[in-house]
Amino acid sequence: MKTEDFDRKFDDGENIIEYLDLTKIKRYNCEEQTITFKFPSWMVEALEQESQRRDLPL
Repeated sequence: MKTEDFDRKFDDGENIIEYLDLTKIKRYNCEEQTITFKFPSWMVEALEQESQRRDLPL
């Protein structure tokens, strides 16, 4: 498949998994790291509401 065809399929939202060789995938620097943020209370409340709406843990 030509690069232009692959790009068009991707840009059009088509499933391109069948065109990928998943046996050669490498992931680098995937270690988890804990970080701390300080947000205003109103932002934390908005994040909590949105996470509940999407049924995601916060």
